[in-house]
Amino acid sequence: RCSSGDRSVRRPDVTLRRPARAGVGTLGRRPAGERLVLDRREHAGTLKQINGGQIHRLTRNTVSTAITYRSLYRPSTRCPEPHAALAAWALACETGAEAERQFASRALWRLGRDRGVFAPLPSPDEAAAHPWTEAERARAARLRETALLGTGDEVASLLKRLATAHDVHEIAVLTTVHDPAVRRRSYSLLADAIAVPADALAGFATIP
Repeated sequence: RCSSGDRSVRRPDVTLRRPARAGVGTLGRRPAGERLVLDRREHAGTLKQINGGQIHRLTRNTVSTAITYRSLYRPSTRCPEPHAALAAWALACETGAEAERQFASRALWRLGRDRGVFAPLPSPDEAAAHPWTEAERARAARLRETALLGTGDEVASLLKRLATAHDVHEIAVLTTVHDPAVRRRSYSLLADAIAVPADALAGFATIP
């Protein structure tokens, strides 16, 4: 159900309510069909999603969200303990310079979305050849401030700090880049840096 007042979107077991003012979004689910109403202004949920960024910028709202979620959690037979997780966009490359080159593609793609242009991700070469205006460069710089990218060790360190700050043991990493091979290499570099057990990577090579 959608309404113009609070712009709420309902499904049988999940409700995501979006206030008119932009803020932090949360999503939650309860077992046995019990509906849980979540509100950005209330900061409660079982899955907190972030787009990545520097620790001091990220934790301003998200840590309080995790604390509030745990304090308001109602145990059930199926889910006796609260479980919080993070989702972040991140990119790891062999060098920081290559990570920056790949990120320019994402920044240009995001600029298009800001204008209502929903086009595929451009290549890094297309991003390099783009005639950037001062306004576009300023917008890209702001996007860069809230991006997790660098070498595998650098990104892994940031992810670990995020996990510690939010007291979570699970972070879902999303990497959207032009070249699928770069995405796979990013995941591989992160797995090596975080020392993910080999059995947890079964089937990893099949990821498109």
